Amino acid sequence: MEKNTPVLFITAATFRLCKLLGKYQRPIAFLLIFAFINLMSGCTYMRGKVYELPDSKKKKTLVTKIRKYKKYVIVHYKNKSWHLEHFAFDQDSQLISGYLLPLSDQHLFYDNSFGQGTYRYKQAIGDPTDEAHFYLTKFDDLDSKDLVTIPFSTIEEIDIFSRDRGTESTALIFSVLGITLAVVVIVFIIAIALKSSCPFVYVYDGESYYFMGEMYGGAIYSSLERDDYMPLPRLKPKGDSYQIKISNELLERQYTDLAELVVVNHPSGTKVLMDKYGEMQSISAPLAPERAFSDQGKDISAALRAKDGSIYLFDDESAETSEQSAIEMQFRKPLEAKSGKLILNTKNSYWLDYVYGKFTEQFGTYYNTYAAKQKKVSREKNQQWAMDQSIPLKVSVKTTEGWKAVDYFQVMGPLASRDVVMNIDLSEVAGDKVELRLECGY
Repeated sequence: MEKNTPVLFITAATFRLCKLLGKYQRPIAFLLIFAFINLMSGCTYMRGKVYELPDSKKKKTLVTKIRKYKKYVIVHYKNKSWHLEHFAFDQDSQLISGYLLPLSDQHLFYDNSFGQGTYRYKQAIGDPTDEAHFYLTKFDDLDSKDLVTIPFSTIEEIDIFSRDRGTESTALIFSVLGITLAVVVIVFIIAIALKSSCPFVYVYDGESYYFMGEMYGGAIYSSLERDDYMPLPRLKPKGDSYQIKISNELLERQYTDLAELVVVNHPSGTKVLMDKYGEMQSISAPLAPERAFSDQGKDISAALRAKDGSIYLFDDESAETSEQSAIEMQFRKPLEAKSGKLILNTKNSYWLDYVYGKFTEQFGTYYNTYAAKQKKVSREKNQQWAMDQSIPLKVSVKTTEGWKAVDYFQVMGPLASRDVVMNIDLSEVAGDKVELRLECGY
């Protein structure tokens, strides 16, 4: 029984990176400004405390506190309010005194509906936390411009306000959380904006277009153009045709020279992948590694046994150099086997895109000149530079004479994982075990 497996074949493609942040600068700036203003001006709170005054002892204590902290005294009688300037207190006569003045603009903020409790206020229009409010049951000197006296017996209530530091701290925490969320959104926007990836490939799966991944990652100069091959397991025919979409969504200038669809007939129970050289590789009954460890001794076998979303990030330093990360895997090998096929489900993280974006930022307006010069650099030199930086994923096999380099996998792009395959020569491997080493930048 045969099964059809579509494989997309794109060749001779390259793109030139353009300035990506332009259309995002304005919304990012406004989002940050809004978050900052909210943090700086949106979290000022006061606590109001109401004192009813049945006895003169409590009145005396409160008045002493008001004088000590130099509160701005406001006298309320019926629907009128005044500032009591040069506030004084006579303990023997149980009188308070001062001069009645209109309220200043900075002290018109107070609302008579305030009282016991916590309130938010705006320091820009007034600070009520330095105010003390006296409510009178009787006041005979309403229109006096001279010194007035107010008996304690006519004071029904005193309201005093102070900064509510506890509520402000809580509000600050939530503001920081809000800003953190905003920053996460901004980081996501910047990650997309700085994304220096390649054409996106979508396939029609019978209901809608499904994103499959990116093509020819890292081919940022014409000298680095190359063929790329992507399996399309979700591709379904629509009538008598297949529908595939290749799109440029990241403000890049992309060049695609050729796109072809290859349909492979193969026996049921087998899988077909194309290696980076365009050679068909059939796969049946693949084996998971028996052992897998990072160079720091971390057991990662469980992460590599199945294509289940559990991944290894190459986040341990290599034993040989802190600039690289490596893992070693051991597989069972039939004694007569002379070759094998390494199958990985892999993708890049955003780290390479981020680092390369920061690198190009340093050129400023000189970048276009730099990019034009890089186009003239030979393919071999650019490829060697990438290898020196450990950008591709290198594969080595352990032979009777030690570790031997086999080949490397091309950059996949960070948005979607992809199945890839590599032929491994086992003619120099003795015994019933195969040991492989994968290495890339740390």
